[in-house]
Amino acid sequence: MMDVDEYKKVRFEGEESGEETLFLLSPHAFTNICWIFFTLVFLMVPLIFLIALMMIKTISIPLNGVTILLIVAVWILITVGLAYQQFLNWYFNIYILTNKRIV
Repeated sequence: MMDVDEYKKVRFEGEESGEETLFLLSPHAFTNICWIFFTLVFLMVPLIFLIALMMIKTISIPLNGVTILLIVAVWILITVGLAYQQFLNWYFNIYILTNKRIV
């Protein structure tokens, strides 16, 4: 945790003359629950879909194992990529409170 005097040493792009940094704020970790939940749900979608296809034997899908593996791999790659993007957005999002404005 930063001391009060250390906040005054923080400089940022677009800082005006005479502007002092009062606080550096970041979103709480609790704000991540929504995208983490949806990531876990989207990671389970291929498994649920494959189980449903195995239970319904009346539908004939002309896909071999390699094609299904490729589709599942692309689905997981996109899901993990979006989750990683959300994490980076949360991690690097910082609010700066100065004596003149909020950045």
